[in-house]
Amino acid sequence: MGKQQLSGIDEIAVLWQQITEKLDTDIVLYSGPVLPSESIQLNEVVRGNECRTNVILVLSTFGGVADCAFRIARCLQECYKAGHVTVFVPSFCKSAGTLVAIGADEIIMSDDAEFGPLDAQILHRDVVERTSGLTHSQSLETLCNEASRSFEKIFLHLRQQTGIASDTAATVSGGLVAGLYQPIFGKLDPMVLGEHERAMRVAKEYGERLSKGKSLIRSRGVKRLISEYPSHNFVIDRTEAKDIFRNLRSPNTIESRFVKLLSPVLIEGLFDDESDSVIELLDLSDVLSSIPIETQTQYWSEHHNGDPQNSGGEPGTTERDEHGSRTQEGEAERATQAPETTSGSEGSTQE
Repeated sequence: MGKQQLSGIDEIAVLWQQITEKLDTDIVLYSGPVLPSESIQLNEVVRGNECRTNVILVLSTFGGVADCAFRIARCLQECYKAGHVTVFVPSFCKSAGTLVAIGADEIIMSDDAEFGPLDAQILHRDVVERTSGLTHSQSLETLCNEASRSFEKIFLHLRQQTGIASDTAATVSGGLVAGLYQPIFGKLDPMVLGEHERAMRVAKEYGERLSKGKSLIRSRGVKRLISEYPSHNFVIDRTEAKDIFRNLRSPNTIESRFVKLLSPVLIEGLFDDESDSVIELLDLSDVLSSIPIETQTQYWSEHHNGDPQNSGGEPGTTERDEHGSRTQEGEAERATQAPETTSGSEGSTQE
């Protein structure tokens, strides 16, 4: 009998079975903005199904509303509170998407994946554009620093060049600095400053609530995401993210292949303005039942040396040191362990 090649959806189904059964996990796809309608849809999808113990959220988004991100993360925490919440980032996971990830137990990042800072984006009343909530506070800080330096420079010049008394030099310097900077400071609206400060506190409060009782995010991680990056579009790649999150890893071979096959669907939800967001709890059992067992066995033989576990590492079981890196002891132990046997009739690994 000749070789039977798997179509794209068939291969996705075979990989889906391996991941879901081995890890007892649901797989939820989310590609699109983090907005009220999308958060409600995800909650309905998750709460309306019989959940497995764990969940993997494959998340692609350019961001959205912090309130909605909190609701999504909290929904996953509650529905899978007896298990493990993993956020898989295949590409962009910016702004509010980063907030969703804070509520997870583990993060998987592909090679080209990126997070983004959590500084709030505020819509101006007079123009249709958004700016970072940090803009006004950083502007005020910059002005204060410049005024202080100007005062010091003028004061020292007067003392050294004219020899006048310190109190006189201070009075003259203060008057000059006030005259110079008062028109600029006068343009800062205290109400706007307060509004921006409140907006920045939203991400902080949500981040602290979602990370409470979890060890994913490092100390000061939330503060760093909110206020320590110079631009809202700043790229936080996997290397940078490891300094913020503890339990963060690269995808293994099976996970990489699975998400690569799903990329056309994820890209459509992310970039196509005319298409709806992709929010779906994957169930490919019907597709899987139509694939002959011998075809599934042949697939594992050709791609993973006959063993579904030969995938470059098991999801969610990497041993790590306190900095989130693989430990040498864990690697050595895995190297000496014999691989588990697979069930040829089901094409899946029995734990």
